[in-house]
Amino acid sequence: MNKILIIFVVSTLLTSCFKAADNPSRKTGDNSDGKTPRGDTDVTRPTVLADSFPSYIYRDKGSKQYTLNEINKYSRSNTLPTTVKAIANPYEHNDSNVTKVGIIAVNCGDAGTLTSTNERIEDCKNKNPAAATWDGAKNSFSGEGQWSLIYSVGSNEAWLDKRTGLVWSSTIEDRVNWKKANGYLVDEDEAICQHNKIRFFNNGDVKWRLPNRNEFLQADINGLRYVLSETDMKVWTATSSATNIGYAWAIYLKDGILSEFDMNNEDDLAVICIGEVLK
Repeated sequence: MNKILIIFVVSTLLTSCFKAADNPSRKTGDNSDGKTPRGDTDVTRPTVLADSFPSYIYRDKGSKQYTLNEINKYSRSNTLPTTVKAIANPYEHNDSNVTKVGIIAVNCGDAGTLTSTNERIEDCKNKNPAAATWDGAKNSFSGEGQWSLIYSVGSNEAWLDKRTGLVWSSTIEDRVNWKKANGYLVDEDEAICQHNKIRFFNNGDVKWRLPNRNEFLQADINGLRYVLSETDMKVWTATSSATNIGYAWAIYLKDGILSEFDMNNEDDLAVICIGEVLK
């Protein structure tokens, strides 16, 4: 009985294989059976994310931002829009021509009656209409995103990167070592990017931590250096060196340059924090 069953199963499988091979109308990637297409994907085409994500190719300042897919299609047909610049102009495409955030004249986002991040954003818009938002499409010439001011009191600020949904603080602490900045092997009250160290929000709107190197780089190309009031400083990232034990990466906010520093260095390294919006 077992031998008969085995022969039947093998015979059925072989028959199915021969039928599939003999079917000339069935093309590679045909998904008429409702399954995922296979074999006919053009791997040179941008992914689905590219349908909505902007290209960072240079363009005329304030002109339309095109998506990665749009630029790819224009390039394939050799018909780039006249506002898009495949060749950079050193006199136009540099930071001196980016319009940065204006002066924030009125404290905002700090009222005890505000109970959510959205309420803080609206409060800042109402009190500082000319300086509470920054739009990379209008103020720059690449693929930068949009930012909204959440909080501003004195030199303390917090901005929302609308592309990632992450909140970025201004400087929380000057001259601190990496372990305290990151909260590694230190008491909780010594960790800088902790709720009790950041007085911007006292009701749990945001959960804070030290940003890693990739998060800094993403924020930088999204426009972080154009919205923070103070950028002339090196700040710690949460990323340790892969080649130099006891070293970690820091970024110079003004131009995005990365350097490695001894984790115990406290001379000229500051801390800004990143936060996940909770409400």
